[in-house]
Amino acid sequence: MKQDIFEQVKETILAGVEREGLQWFKPWKSTNGSDWRPVNRVSGRAYNGMNVWLLSAAMREFGYDYNEWLTFKQVTELKGRVNKGEKATDIYFWYIGYWNADTKKTYPSEAAAISAGENPKDIKKYFTLKMYKVFNIGQCTDIAPRNGAVVVVEPTEFNPVEEAERIIAAWDAKPAIKHGGNSAYYSPTEDYVQMPKGEQFVDSDSYYKTLFHELVHSTGHESRLKRKGVVEFDAFGSEQYAMEELVAESGSMMIAGIAGLNPKDGGDNSLAYIKGWCKKIKETPSKAIVSALTQSSKAVDMIIGEVA
Repeated sequence: MKQDIFEQVKETILAGVEREGLQWFKPWKSTNGSDWRPVNRVSGRAYNGMNVWLLSAAMREFGYDYNEWLTFKQVTELKGRVNKGEKATDIYFWYIGYWNADTKKTYPSEAAAISAGENPKDIKKYFTLKMYKVFNIGQCTDIAPRNGAVVVVEPTEFNPVEEAERIIAAWDAKPAIKHGGNSAYYSPTEDYVQMPKGEQFVDSDSYYKTLFHELVHSTGHESRLKRKGVVEFDAFGSEQYAMEELVAESGSMMIAGIAGLNPKDGGDNSLAYIKGWCKKIKETPSKAIVSALTQSSKAVDMIIGEVA
């Protein structure tokens, strides 16, 4: 069951990248820039991990106006209805439970197990990957938006360079950013990002997108998220390296979208470049893809958390 879910996620990603290139990783954001992250219509709680990309992709594909989602049960509870012929979007959650291996009894929490008389030493934690189906409120009748912010795919009217600078300035834990030379890279040993000067890029948006790529790498530093692809770097071209690049590239595209950027360089529109990415995704185990994009989501949260 778990592997089936991983395979389904992988196929969704592959289809999206083949159709849209790396634009698939960009969020579908609102006019005021505040609700790029999909949220549950009832609780207001933001979806995270892989679900950020899956729901953003559905927004973009079907042209929904609001980034708000809910289950069929929640639609019913709000006295609304799902429009005829509408198809749900699959999302995924890790359910954490507790159990006693001897009695085979399960509990929703450690406290519940102890209250039931279990010895804390006998209680084990387990994880179950579960799939849920949700509907965008645009697929429903009689369901009003939570905050009324209309969502558009085009960049908003703010100056994208200024917005990018705002995101960078607000991240207090960022590494040092140095300029000079012709290469862009992150040095995990010295914890700094090296960037060419802005005028060396085809446009300012491409400069910032590249900078965000390196800043996402920097979130993997041992003092931050301690990501294996950064703290235990093995070799260029390895699977671990490829997954860290997926983390950085998908994360930078997400932040670029949040900032309203439309970078021209980076090969995003190159058929050969996209073909290479699709080949990489096809050859990589589904679980590794899911893990990489989950880590990417955490990296984005770290960078934009103070300004989202």
